[in-house]
Amino acid sequence: IDSLRIYSTMLTSAQLTQIATTRTPIGNRFWSQWCFNNPRHFGYDSGVQAKDFAVVGGSPVLGYTNCPAETAAPGLVAYVLPGGTTREYASVDTFNFPSGGGFTVEGFIKVPSYSGSRYFFSYASPSNDNCLLVSAAIGTQNLNRWVHWAMNVGNAPAYTISHYINGRRVSLGPSTGWCGDQGGTLVLGQEQDSNNGGFSAGQAAPIWLDALRIHTDLLTPLQILLISSGGSPGTVFWNHWCFSDPQNIGRDTGIQRQDLQIVGGRLDTGYSACGSDAAVQDLGPVAYSLPGGTTTQYLAAPNFWFPPGSFTIEGFINVPAGNGGKWWFSYASSSGAAGTDNCLLQSSSVGTYGVWVHWAITVGPAPGYAITLYLNGTATTLPTSASRSWCGHQGGTLVLGQEQDNNGGGFSSSQAPEMWFDSLRIHTTMLTQTELAAIAGGGHAGVVFWSHYCFNDPLNFGYDRGIQGNNFRAVGGQADIGHTACGNPAPTAAPTNPPTLQPSATPTTSPTFAPTRAPTDAPTDMPTTLNPTTSPTNNPTASPTDSPTTSPTDSPTASPTNNPTASPTDSPTASPTASPTAAPTFAPSASPTFAPTSAPVDSSASAASATSPGSTAFLIIIVGILILLAIIVAVVILKKGGGGGGGGGGGGFARGDRGGY
Repeated sequence: IDSLRIYSTMLTSAQLTQIATTRTPIGNRFWSQWCFNNPRHFGYDSGVQAKDFAVVGGSPVLGYTNCPAETAAPGLVAYVLPGGTTREYASVDTFNFPSGGGFTVEGFIKVPSYSGSRYFFSYASPSNDNCLLVSAAIGTQNLNRWVHWAMNVGNAPAYTISHYINGRRVSLGPSTGWCGDQGGTLVLGQEQDSNNGGFSAGQAAPIWLDALRIHTDLLTPLQILLISSGGSPGTVFWNHWCFSDPQNIGRDTGIQRQDLQIVGGRLDTGYSACGSDAAVQDLGPVAYSLPGGTTTQYLAAPNFWFPPGSFTIEGFINVPAGNGGKWWFSYASSSGAAGTDNCLLQSSSVGTYGVWVHWAITVGPAPGYAITLYLNGTATTLPTSASRSWCGHQGGTLVLGQEQDNNGGGFSSSQAPEMWFDSLRIHTTMLTQTELAAIAGGGHAGVVFWSHYCFNDPLNFGYDRGIQGNNFRAVGGQADIGHTACGNPAPTAAPTNPPTLQPSATPTTSPTFAPTRAPTDAPTDMPTTLNPTTSPTNNPTASPTDSPTTSPTDSPTASPTNNPTASPTDSPTASPTASPTAAPTFAPSASPTFAPTSAPVDSSASAASATSPGSTAFLIIIVGILILLAIIVAVVILKKGGGGGGGGGGGGFARGDRGGY
């Protein structure tokens, strides 16, 4: 068997003739595809169904076609719910839409059939089971074909709803508006009669979902039309479900990270190349927001130290209207004179509200520690209530979003403003007004900082990528669209040191040639006939030296000093995991790629030194010098022994001689 594919459509006679004569399949996305071109994992299905074969015996031989390389995450994938049952759906509880309304939900869907009142999108809150309900009545002319659906939800208090199919505004039957509640349950493929329950098979519409996104802004009709025609929907979303990873269909790659719980359903060929559902490496402009008016949501960093001497604190913040006259930046110290709970306190009175502003203060040298406030690069008079200079104490607690009446506590809800934080940096020098104006205008803020908070990783908001590593502890708050592309997200587990001092010992991605899922056919005792060396011509990417009998010291993945920049995806065929019984994913935990527990043998270096004439001559010279030094030492010792006098001296010399050698 050379290859086997299942298409989700009926191919024509002409297409089948083309495949037969060219030995090349039609297209590159399949219901199932078994290439049988990896002797270490014959049964791998690279189609959207991912139905791996269990291989029992058999052996590789020379094949007939160059079957396409295996893929781990097909792009054109759809998630399909059958309808007519209460047992298949996708849901996420404690779900929050963008606050205040003014957002868009859109994506590509296909409704195979429709009858009666059936729904595919249901959001229920504890007080309203029909808080937001969307019918599958997209029109008979659109049944059983892919369409782009979009729903605009207006601003509070009306939350006016508008639906669009393929860029044209339509009415979707018995759909409802949004009630404005948060924290309920979002369900796809069912209608809820209670929060997270009360399903009815007669109201569950069959639905194919290719992609679903929630934007934090209201898209214009023109923007919706462009997306429906194949235009880019953007890069940063409140929620983004691609349904393109068979092993994690419900992954949310938006800033909320609200993964869907998948109950039933199946995969089929999709419509758009939504993108891989792998974890997003750069979420772009993301902000951390605090609601204000509460004492239970804030950021705190205990045992915090500022730079010795003068310094600058700056970043982009957004203070909604009605939140001036409160406190967003509070540093309290428990040492020294009374009143140090206000060791460094900054007001939310920024003058311009509801927009992003660049905020900065410079702190002068001791003993005065004079403070100058800058807004958007311009020196500004400090509000009277915020004119206190830094008290100079170290080791206290820095809190964002609250005012402290004692070190690390004493919060008051009336003093807590609603705030959005895009970035915050502490420099070890006093920046000039010209430098601050350049940063406010989008210029580069620098590379190395005392502390640097980007707030762009929802899984680790408080990570400090500066040299101090003073991580914030995030209590409450949520992600929202920010203002600047501050940088890549922090690691999911905040290290105590800067990331350059704590490299990851294990690669976060598996080699591209290996499946990302644990193969179901990985036998614990693979037949010996599956050894690649039996028929090396069947596996052109692997040479016979990749046999499981190869010494691990020959593997470049075991010696990070030989190729420190290369990930395991650069050389999957040279991995010591060539043995099918070791680890089909090519990433053994016993020998981490970037951190071997013992120094590996550099066989290539040894071979080079053995064959180099220059190296041989150098070794001869070194040996000659060592022999000469040994002779000189022996002569000196003999002279000293001869002067010792008598048999006693000779005996002493003999004992010293044995001891010396």
